[in-house]
Amino acid sequence: MSNTDCLEALIERHPDRAEGIARLYELDPTFREICHDRHEVVVSLATLDSRRRGIDREVEDFEVLLGQLDIEIAKFLGR
Repeated sequence: MSNTDCLEALIERHPDRAEGIARLYELDPTFREICHDRHEVVVSLATLDSRRRGIDREVEDFEVLLGQLDIEIAKFLGR
């Protein structure tokens, strides 16, 4: 993550405060650190969300497969 990514993301979220954000970011190390921490959390949440969607898709696939296998087993048991 670059400094620019962090700053741009915050300004995008608060465009009406762009000048103040840029000034604080430049002058206040604590504010800058908080901005970096926030950006890391946003990126982590996006990654987790992406993984969750993949897992949800996998679960659906396995549920379909389970249903198909149960139908096949029922056919054998019905003989």
